[in-house]
Amino acid sequence: MLCPGLRLSHLAVFFLMMGVSPEASYGPRVISCWKNWLKMTDDNYLRALERYDSCGKLMSELTSDMRGKYKKSLVDNLQRSSNYFFDHTEMSRAEVIRVLRSANRLMESWTRGKGSFEQGQRGKASYEEEPLPDYPRGNGPFE
Repeated sequence: MLCPGLRLSHLAVFFLMMGVSPEASYGPRVISCWKNWLKMTDDNYLRALERYDSCGKLMSELTSDMRGKYKKSLVDNLQRSSNYFFDHTEMSRAEVIRVLRSANRLMESWTRGKGSFEQGQRGKASYEEEPLPDYPRGNGPFE
């Protein structure tokens, strides 16, 4: 039983009513994906993209009213993570372009409504091995 005077957020009450512990996490939850952005670094960028992919798949569980707000929040969070990554990365330009393309493909999958990201070997998010020649040498976006 709850202690008198203990205040729970509406979300915690919802989880308790549904018989689910708010702390239980077997993967990303809608509310954590909606509220939190990840500090994407050179070491964890694949895991971060996989996490955003999992968050995108949760869109199918939402009502159409909430789906648009959730999608906007996911895109904002991924943008913030990408900006943090670009400001702190020590990767080469070609590697950064690959990560950027992976993030763009992920956002495109959300706007197409599929909510899934291309998966590579062993179920990890993959990115292109060689950058496409859209940026002539010396005119890249990350100089």
